[in-house]
Order: sequence, then C-alpha cells, then structure tokens
Amino acid sequence: MAEDLKTGETEPMRSGMFDNVGNLLNQTLSNGFYKVGMFVGTRPLASLCTALLITISCGMGLIELVRVGEETRDDKLWVPDNSQAQDDKKFVEKYYGNEFRVAVFTSNTNKDTEEATGSKNILQPTVFDELYTTWKVMQNVSVEYNGTTLFLNDVCYKRNGMCSDLSILQLFNYNPANWSSTEKILAVVNQDTLYTKSNDKFDIDFILGGITRDEQTDHIKAAEAVSSIWPLEYNEEKQDSGEYGDRRVETFEKAWLDAAEKHDKEKTESILTYNWFAARSFGDEFGGAIGADLGLLNIAIILNLVYANVQLTQWNRGCRGTRVHVVMCGILAVGMAVICCYGLCAGLGVIFSPLMNILPFLLLGIGVDDMFVIVNCLDATPDHAPVHQRVASALSHAGPSITLTSLTDFFAFMIGSNTSLPALRAFCIYAGVGVVFCFILQVFFFTAVATFDMKSKLSDGCCSKTCSCCAADAPIGKTCCGCNVRDNYMTSFLEKYLANPMRSFNVKLAILGFFAVLGAVGLYGSIKIKTQADINDFIPEGSYVRDFLAAQDKYFDSVGDQVYIFITEDFEYEKSENWPKLTSLFDAFTDASSINGDTTFFWFVDFSEKYNVSAGYNESNFYADLDEFLVKDGGNFKGDIKFVNGRTDKIASSRMVGNHNKVTRSDDHVKNMDNLRSVVSKSELKNDAIAYTGQYLQYEQYKVIGMEAARNLGLCMMAICIVVFLLIVNPVASSLVVFSVGLVVMNVVGYMYFWGLNIDNVTIIMLVLALGLSVDYSAHLGHAFMHKQGTNDDRMVAAMGDMGVAVFNGAMSTFMAVIVLGGSKSYVFITFFKQLFLCTVFGCMHGLVMLPALLSLFGPPAYQFTEEQFDDGDKHATPAQP
Repeated sequence: MAEDLKTGETEPMRSGMFDNVGNLLNQTLSNGFYKVGMFVGTRPLASLCTALLITISCGMGLIELVRVGEETRDDKLWVPDNSQAQDDKKFVEKYYGNEFRVAVFTSNTNKDTEEATGSKNILQPTVFDELYTTWKVMQNVSVEYNGTTLFLNDVCYKRNGMCSDLSILQLFNYNPANWSSTEKILAVVNQDTLYTKSNDKFDIDFILGGITRDEQTDHIKAAEAVSSIWPLEYNEEKQDSGEYGDRRVETFEKAWLDAAEKHDKEKTESILTYNWFAARSFGDEFGGAIGADLGLLNIAIILNLVYANVQLTQWNRGCRGTRVHVVMCGILAVGMAVICCYGLCAGLGVIFSPLMNILPFLLLGIGVDDMFVIVNCLDATPDHAPVHQRVASALSHAGPSITLTSLTDFFAFMIGSNTSLPALRAFCIYAGVGVVFCFILQVFFFTAVATFDMKSKLSDGCCSKTCSCCAADAPIGKTCCGCNVRDNYMTSFLEKYLANPMRSFNVKLAILGFFAVLGAVGLYGSIKIKTQADINDFIPEGSYVRDFLAAQDKYFDSVGDQVYIFITEDFEYEKSENWPKLTSLFDAFTDASSINGDTTFFWFVDFSEKYNVSAGYNESNFYADLDEFLVKDGGNFKGDIKFVNGRTDKIASSRMVGNHNKVTRSDDHVKNMDNLRSVVSKSELKNDAIAYTGQYLQYEQYKVIGMEAARNLGLCMMAICIVVFLLIVNPVASSLVVFSVGLVVMNVVGYMYFWGLNIDNVTIIMLVLALGLSVDYSAHLGHAFMHKQGTNDDRMVAAMGDMGVAVFNGAMSTFMAVIVLGGSKSYVFITFFKQLFLCTVFGCMHGLVMLPALLSLFGPPAYQFTEEQFDDGDKHATPAQP
C-alpha cells in the first residue's frame, strides 16, 4: 500500500520482489522459532539441561584460562601486528635482551624550601643534605624473596661492573664536604663534560628540572627539581602463573615503592616535595582501579533485578503476575553466557586481557534486552491457550527480532576483530561469542524457566497462603482477593503520549527538524574530535603516579625518551670504507630535529679519537685495539657492543645512544619516531641500521589508532547493513534502520568531543560496543513495523505498543548496568559509562522517536502473514504452520 504523507490514507500497492523475499524469509524464521518454542514449551526440563550442558562444556575452557593467565604485556595487547617496532624488538631482544627498567625518585622545591633557604633553588647545601638523606634511604632498600634478602646491588643494572644509577650526588662523590656551598655546587654542574661513576656521559639536563640559565654564559644558575634514577636489570620470563615478568625484580620494586611512600610520610620536616615511580606502578594503579570497581558489577546486577521485576511483573494479575524468580534466572542466563564466552574463547587460545572485565556489563545489557522482548511477546498471548502453544507463538514473534539484533551485534564484533590491535581483536571475539551465548541461553534457558513459571500458575491458588482465589481462570483486569490491579502502563504511555501525537504531520516535521539540529552538532563534534592518547587518563585521581607524571611535565621539559640506533648483523666495522658511514649516521642522529643533541654518544666516536682511526689506520689492528679500549677507557661502552658468540674479533651488533626531545602529545611522539626512522632510511646504512626504543611499541599504537577507529567502525557498519538488509529484506525499511543506527554512532562520537573524550585505544573499543548496541534500539522497531497491518500511522503506533516497551526497557537495563560506573576511578570504566550513556540516550531517542516518525512517513508495505485464531477469538499474527 502507498500512503499519503499528510492524510495517512492508503491505496493498494502490488508486492514487489523484495516484499516477497521478505515475506518468505520472515515466515521461514518465524516457523523455525515456532518449532523451537514448541520444543521448549513441551520439554522445558530438556531445554534447561541442554543449556546447562552447554555451559558446563564451554566452562571447561576456564581451566586453560587459569593455566595461561591474563595477558598484561602492553606489547602483546596494544602494538599492531607485524609493525616495524615489533620486528625491531625481536632483533634487539636477540642481542640485548630486555636489559633494564627504571625506578625514579624526584624532589622539587616548594614554599617550604623558599621559607627555609630564601629561594626555590634546589642547588643549595641545605637542600643537598636532604637529598643525601633521601638517597641513603632509597639506596638501602631490601626485601625478602624466596628465602633470601635482596639488596639494590643484587637487582641493579650494571655497566662497567657497577650499578648504573644516576644521581646528582655522584658528581660530588656522595661527600657532603663537596657541596658545602652554593658556589661549589654550581662549579661542578657547570663543567663542560660530566661523567657518571660508570664513566658514562652525564647529561645534567636529564637529571635537573626547572633550570634557570645565565643569559650571557648559558651556565646553570638555579634549578627547581632533581631526579635520582635506579635502572634495575629485568629478565622477562614466563612465570608459573602463566603471566610474563621477573618476579624477583617486581618484588624489589614493590619494596622500593613502599619505602618511598614511607619516607615521604615520615619526613615531616622536609623542605622538598617528593614523587616516585617504578615500572610496575602503572600496572598496579591501572589494574587496581579496575579491580576495585568490579564490585560495581554487583550493584549493576541488583539494579537490573529490581528494574526488571518492576517492569515484568504483571501487576493487573495479582500474585499470578509475580516474576521475581524468572527475572533472577534471566540474569543467571547472562552469567552463564559470560562463563561460556570466557571458557570457549580461552580454550581456543584467544588472549584474555584486563579489558574483558567490561564484558559482564555489556552482556548484562544485551541479555536483559532479549529477556524483555521474549516476555513482552509471552504477555501478548492469551492466558487460556496451552502453555506450549503460548511459548511457541511468543518465540515465533520474539525469535526473528532478537535474531536480527544478535546477528548484527555478532557480525559487528567479528568484523571488528579484523584489526591489527591484539587487545581490540580479542575483545571483539569475546564480545561476539558472548552475544551468541546470550541469545542461545535466553531462548533455551530463560524461556524454559518462564515455561515452568506459567505452568505452575495454572494450578488453583498459585499463592494460596495470601491470595487463594488467584486461580487460572481469574479474569484479567479485575480484582483478585484485593491484589493490585494495573494495566501495562508503559505500553499505554508510549501509545498515548508518544506514538499517537506522531500521527500529526507537523509533529513529524518538528521531530525531524530537532534531530537534524542534533545531528549537525554531532557532526561538528565528530569532525573536531582528536586522536590523542594521554597516559594520565589511565591513572586514577589521587594516585602517586599522576603526581609523578605532573611533576615530570612541569620540571623536566627538555629531555625525552632514551632512544637507540642499532647497527644490525653482518656489518664490517673493521673496513675503512665503512667508518665514514658510521660517523655520518651518528652526526645525522645528533642533528635530527627530534633528538636532543646534547644527549647523544657512540662508542665508535670515542674509539676513533682514542686510536686515531682514519684513512691511515691499520684495519688489522681494529679488534685488538677495540678489546683494549673496552678494558680501559671505554669500559662504559661494553653494553653497547655485542660480539658474535662471545668472540672479540667479530661484532654482531652495536648501538649509538641519545634522547628524543621532550613532548607530551601522542601525535608528537609519533612525529619523533618517524623523524628518526627517516634519518636512518636516508643514510648510507639504511639497510644496516634501525632506530628503536621500547616506547616505540606504544607509539606504533598511537600511529594507527585513528585509522583503526575509522576502519573498524566502517567495517562494523557494513556488517550491520548486510545483516539488516538480509533479515528485514525490504530496502526502504532496512535503509531507515541503518540510517538511524548511523546517526546514533555519529552523535556518540560527536558528543564524546563535548564531554572531553578523545579517540584512543579505550574509546575505539567502546565505539564498537556502541555501534552494536545501537542496532537493538532501532532494529526491533523496524522489524515490528514490517509485521503490522493498516496505514503507516497505525502500524507505527502498533509497533510502538508492541516493541516500544521492550526497546525502552532494554535501553534502561543497559543504562542500569553502566550508570553505577559514573563514580568509578578507572578511566576504562568512566569512559565506558560516558560512551554507553550517550549510546542509550541517543539510541532511545532515535529508535523511539526519530525512526517511528520516518517509518510513518516513508515506511514500505507490511509483510503478509496468515492469522491463527485462538479459542477466544483474539487474533494474533503468526506465521503459517506447515
């Protein structure tokens, strides 16, 4: 039928090919679910046992999860597969291992310093005395490990046989007499060349922060902060728990952090502000914030239980309408889906990361949404009909609808798993599998429980102790021993106050005008949103790590990450024609725009100066002289040269060292990395050298995150289009549903910008979730609209009455699952809350307001179904049964 937009009058329309295909497909689906419903309705115990068997079988995979453990290594989670940094890391680890990671203690001046000394200059004897006291405390940290006592000397990273810790006090030989005056201190720090105790080049700008220099001489006059750095030798291996790490060093780090915190609290008369950090700090604080907030899942479950009971209880049926145990089993089905999802995926070897802790919240919203749809269809069947027929009829209606949403969610996540980011890929696989199990268990487990519930209420006196007249034939809508009597107020509300007003053409235009403005603002935000990852975001407020990073950004603004250029295998160092290539690359390294030129050093430069390596140098003496050099003056370079199998006459690899300029934005880190790689690629050693530092693994993630976000959203949207078109078939209805979903996602992205969020490795995951969930809010209405007869306005109102309540309740269940996260301290959970808040709000608005208006204006003809008549004469559209 074609409909006049203003009058709503219809005229006959011949069915086209899409209508016929749609009718056939939907009738086939309905017939299939009718048979499933007959099985569940006649054999509910067998259905329950089947669901339990599936859960137990898949849950066996949890044994593998316990054995393998949770994957927490950043390079295994967030670094793109086959990236250059991953390949370079393999080479570096082959010859240099993991080497070390650092513990850092910083001290900066404050108003107490100024009151005690008359200035905020840290280069004063009184301040150095306090620095010395602090250094001794941190230097003497010890801890019991496996029956032995570990001291710093046992775990420190050594160069030239000595711990390679960096402290400004070592320039004064840790002797207070050498810093007895400010003049003495300034004389030392302003020397042209400074060396560490292991004879490495000492970069004063790396240790001092907030430096003030003389405008004429460029000498240091004052500084506001100083760092002490302890590199710890770290040998990453797989532990008995299945996780990777070095428990020996990690145990010492914990003791070191505890000592730092204790010293900060006990130093009541300190005139300095302390901050500290160790390599394990980030994982401790980030993981701790997520772990602490997992208790919120219990609150989310309780809220869903309360809300679902309020909405699903049939208040007009007195005690017969109570569904507390049914709702609890619906929540239990979600828990079973989580077990199946975790077990099956872990058993198949898919990595399990901390992000999987979000899945229960997601599946809770999706599972409860399916539960609402099923119950809504059960309530539409007449009470006097046989239970198995009511269940079959309900599933013939609910089944195709939840199949549509579940399949779109599944394919959206599965296509989203086609990403180069391992953590995102694993999360999408777990989420997709979880959606499937939610669907299966709601159909077979929850529906079976609902069947038992309906059968139990057929006997006289369903709650005989308090309301014995609540028999099966108690008339609906009339009092039952004083029990409360209410109609479905949500259905009445949606039809009366939302759907019926939309019959007006002017109201429809006003609605579309409002959503046009809303979408324009969302589009603006989508254009303006940035791809930016800030490590501070992942640290909870009030954490000592956040304070440390803030101090680093404030005071230490010139020297960034240490970086290396590695000379790879098979390079002939002893050949004179190669010497200019080495020095040329080092000069280019030093002069690179991304490098702090004062921080670079290279063993070959010092070696060449020592032995006058030039055109006249005898090549045959190269390795003999190098051996002598490393024993004597160049002992500090031993870690920078790796020989073949312990030989001293053949170098396998060597490296030059420097530091990037300090930057804070993720895109600037990427520019630094690309700049140095470009320097290497333009040199004569482009095939024999690589630029690498461990931080490049993180920068590779920054480099692709924007592209990955666009790519995954595009692929997921494509999957949704395909599934929606396949199951709704009609191109007009499918296009309107997809249009609604697309607007929801665009608005979620756009209003993220106004809420202070960026595109990063967390928000990209949440966007995939939002895309999957937003389908539910529109697809149910579109699918229901195609099953209704009459004018488009009538069909719109009927669809709202039929599915509007289920959509609203599904959105509210998701909202209940995430609203408790608003008070979380974890960036992951806070982001989850913000994005799913936007998703549920925009999803409801578009699915319950904009889409109905569009369907009433442009909706296509309905599917053609036969009508099956129950005994009381009430007609319910059902698919023809064979």
